Amino acid sequence: MDGTPVKNKKGNSSLFIQIAIIFLGLVGGYIYYSQIIKPAKTAVTLPDIPRSDTLNKFQDFSSYNFGILNDPTFKSLKILGNIPIQPGVTGRTDLFAPLISE
Repeated sequence: MDGTPVKNKKGNSSLFIQIAIIFLGLVGGYIYYSQIIKPAKTAVTLPDIPRSDTLNKFQDFSSYNFGILNDPTFKSLKILGNIPIQPGVTGRTDLFAPLISE
């Protein structure tokens, strides 16, 4: 042996396959992003949005319907639990400390 590297066919075919995959990926990406393939979806038409000020209808309280407050079903609702809620000692002081099993 004279020290020259020996080229094998397996290494050359592997390199060729890698280059072919990269080339096909680039071609596929170009086709996809250049809009050569047209989307099958139709354009969505947006409805006309009124440009008038719609918050003015909340200025008049007589337009509100407070009849729900006199409904027997609404009056039968009950408050469960303590009001106001008193916060207790919860959670851990050090979130990253290991758990100690008791």
